[in-house]
Amino acid sequence: MNKTHLKALLLVILIGLSTSLFYTSPVLVLRDIITNDKVLTLPLEPYKSFTMRWIHSVELEPWEESFLVDENLNIILSSTRFKAFGAGVPESAGERVETEDGYIIFSEIDQLMPNLSYGISQTAQHQLIIGDTSYPLYEMLPNDSGVKFQVESTPNFEKWFFFQ
Repeated sequence: MNKTHLKALLLVILIGLSTSLFYTSPVLVLRDIITNDKVLTLPLEPYKSFTMRWIHSVELEPWEESFLVDENLNIILSSTRFKAFGAGVPESAGERVETEDGYIIFSEIDQLMPNLSYGISQTAQHQLIIGDTSYPLYEMLPNDSGVKFQVESTPNFEKWFFFQ
C-alpha cells in the first residue's frame, strides 16, 4: 500500500472514530425528586424502552408499567400489567385489554409522561428493567427515595468513559 492510500485510510478511520464519539445516544436519568441530583444514569440503546416493576402495597402482587422513548426523548406509557383490579385502578386504559398468565394487560396506552416519578422502597421492591437487565432500585437507592425519570441525549464518548 503506498503512502497516499495509507493516508486516505487513516483519514477515513479518524473521521469514523470522531463521528462515532460525538454521535449522541439516549440515556435514562434518575434524579432525586428533592435535590434534583443525578442518582443513576443508564444507556437506553438499543432498546429505547424500559419497564418499572414493583409489588403493589395493597394487593401484594407484582405490577409493571412499560414505557417507550420517542424521537423527541419523551417518555410514553405504553402498557401496564397487573394481577387484580383494586382501588385506583381504572377499568381500562389504552386500545387493548387482554389476559396472559394470570395478568391483566392494558396496552397501546400511548400516554405522554412529562413528570414520571416513583417512590422507591424496600417494601415494594422497585426494579427498573432495560432489555434483559434488571436494576433493583430498592437495593441501589436509600429506602423511601423519591426519583424522577428523564431521558437525555448524551455524546457517546461520555457513555464509553462514565457508564461502566
